[in-house]
Amino acid sequence: LEEEKVKKIMKYNILREKKSLEISAEFANNYSLTNNDKVNCSQHNLRSAIIIYNYNHVKEEHLLRMVFKDELICYGVTPKNTEQIYTAALLLDPKIKIVTVAGKAGSGKSLLALACGLHQVTDLGIYKRLVVVRPTVSVGKEIGHLPGSLDEKLAPWLKPVYDNLQFMFGDNDYGDTSKIDYLFDSGIIEVAPITFIRGRTIN
Repeated sequence: LEEEKVKKIMKYNILREKKSLEISAEFANNYSLTNNDKVNCSQHNLRSAIIIYNYNHVKEEHLLRMVFKDELICYGVTPKNTEQIYTAALLLDPKIKIVTVAGKAGSGKSLLALACGLHQVTDLGIYKRLVVVRPTVSVGKEIGHLPGSLDEKLAPWLKPVYDNLQFMFGDNDYGDTSKIDYLFDSGIIEVAPITFIRGRTIN
């Protein structure tokens, strides 16, 4: 972007343009990191900004908006890097129906998805419940059939979900789990194995 447009975005946090920005509308919902040493946003003390691009087909205008990390905090989970900011902003946008996230193990994919999803259920009331679907695929050698009911059989596969919830609620000592138990008992969170997802209608 030209320096003048970057100045406008950093001053007003948003830029609407009727004329072409030489950006295809196919790139809607794309994020970018804009750096410009000549431009300083005195309001936020920034020389770079994370910007989302969208195209309004009704008004036929290009929309560029700054994204701030402080507005993406959910259940105490704060994005730590640019990629996590992109991810959290996409997950928290109700206009975006499907978000696909790829990354190495431990990069925060599940934690961000769980925190942003639960925030939109319990705090914003956009959705009624959160459905977490997980594959029952083990790492290494199979240990055979597990005893007990379906919930008891699924317990080992749900451990990553519990770990993330305990981190979100600050219960890292594995003590009181009443808050987490309430989320499951009340149906706010449902965990389903992908093995049995065929034929279900999730509204």
